[in-house]
Amino acid sequence: MPVIYLFCLPVYNVAPYIKDAINSILAQKLEKFNYEIICVDDASTDNSLQVLEEFQKIKAATFVSILMS
Repeated sequence: MPVIYLFCLPVYNVAPYIKDAINSILAQKLEKFNYEIICVDDASTDNSLQVLEEFQKIKAATFVSILMS
């Protein structure tokens, strides 16, 4: 059975940094599709969620966003 890695990123007003954090994960030597990135947004007041949405369009990755209030 292949090893599956799970990365959970807390997101709260981190728009300037979230791309670097995700790119760091994607740069690891992991087999494609053996990992999942979960971003949990706690009702950011900046454009963190929009950055994640744009990132998902550009990169071949799947992100799960859970909006908290």
